Amino acid sequence: MPRKKPTTKLDIIGSLDIRPEDAVPDYFESKNQEKFCISESIGDAAAEDNIDLLVIQNSREHFKMLQLQNEMAENSKVQHFVNKQRVKEITKAEQELRQQFIDCNVFIKDCEKKKTETLKKIEEEKNVHSVLECKIQNLTDSIKLLEEFKGVIAEAVNKLEPYEAVIEEVVGKSDVLKSVQDCMLRCDAIVNVQQEVSTMEEKKLDQMSEMLNELVKVTNDSAILVLGMNNELTQLERTYVDLQTECRKWEATLATVFNSIAEHNLTRERILDGIYQLYGLLCRRSGISMDLCRGDVALMLDFIKEEVWILRAVLEKLEKKN
Repeated sequence: MPRKKPTTKLDIIGSLDIRPEDAVPDYFESKNQEKFCISESIGDAAAEDNIDLLVIQNSREHFKMLQLQNEMAENSKVQHFVNKQRVKEITKAEQELRQQFIDCNVFIKDCEKKKTETLKKIEEEKNVHSVLECKIQNLTDSIKLLEEFKGVIAEAVNKLEPYEAVIEEVVGKSDVLKSVQDCMLRCDAIVNVQQEVSTMEEKKLDQMSEMLNELVKVTNDSAILVLGMNNELTQLERTYVDLQTECRKWEATLATVFNSIAEHNLTRERILDGIYQLYGLLCRRSGISMDLCRGDVALMLDFIKEEVWILRAVLEKLEKKN
């Protein structure tokens, strides 16, 4: 149930009071309503019914509200000024933070760029270091090989030292050799020639083996080619025999076809002769001149058909009379 009675009604110009003079008392009465029973008004009824007191009270409340509105307006102006100052401070702080962010971003990008460049330089230095390590290792290995070769040379010199006196004695007794150096050069030349002869012998042997392999390969290829040609020749002979048999078969078939065609042509000529003779007989019977040629088969057959119908009709009439 509603707590208070309706005090307005809907009109064409809006909501209107039902009873303007009793609107305020009805409002207070409706506040005390419980289950459609209107209780006694609380307080002094005479004071409530006094419109002047209500006007004074409303005026006081209105004055208080105006004072409160003015205070709130002043506070709002002060607050507006304070907010404006705060907005300026916040805007300034935002600009400073934005500039700091931009500077920090630029610094981070510079750091990343420097980091990338540093990593590239480190990688290049590592590559150079690895190359230098390889070179050092190669040089170390070369030094070890040279030391080993030095030791081998020293051992060879120690072993060949007794032959030096023999070579000097041979050079002194020989009329061809002029000095030890000449003897060594001649020996080196002989050794070189012997090596060249050995190399040439090995090359010639390799060439002979290659030629032998090529000859064997060519022989095998020729044998395979001849065998393949023999197989192809045998296959061609078989194909020739099969084709000869097929040709004889087709010759017999064609002879039969030609005979059938000749018989068909003979039969066709006989039929044409019979049709033409029948056409001439019917024309002579009817006393009509023969205007059609031997090749006008369709027209002659139409004429013969009509004459046959006429003769059949005459025959039927004769049978009926008899």
